[in-house]
Amino acid sequence: MNNNLSGNVKSHMNSNLNSNLNSNLDNSSNLSNLSDSNANAMLKLSDRDKMLMLVQAYEFALVEVGLFLDTHPNDRTALAYFKQYRELKHQAVSEYTRRFGPITMDHMDNDLSSWQWIDNPWPWETGSEG
Repeated sequence: MNNNLSGNVKSHMNSNLNSNLNSNLDNSSNLSNLSDSNANAMLKLSDRDKMLMLVQAYEFALVEVGLFLDTHPNDRTALAYFKQYRELKHQAVSEYTRRFGPITMDHMDNDLSSWQWIDNPWPWETGSEG
């Protein structure tokens, strides 16, 4: 691949990932594109669900740029993007864990004085219950 094409790919990847992630995380900008029922569902999400969606969005971005880096391991723009979103994901997971408990077993605090993993509702138990 020549340098010009590589530059175009990098520019396109960085632009698309940033704009997609930022616009998808901003619920207010997305509501105009949703049907009324979907917009209402978005507004009704709990803080817990919103934070979990944020963690998932960061994880998605990391997986996607990781796949790109598998074939372009020396791409500094992609590496910087990966580092940035890895830190954002770490911060989001830390905040989620602080507020709602661990997402996975390895997110429990280090003292392990109790098995906190089972203290919180399971993912299927957090929906709206009558």
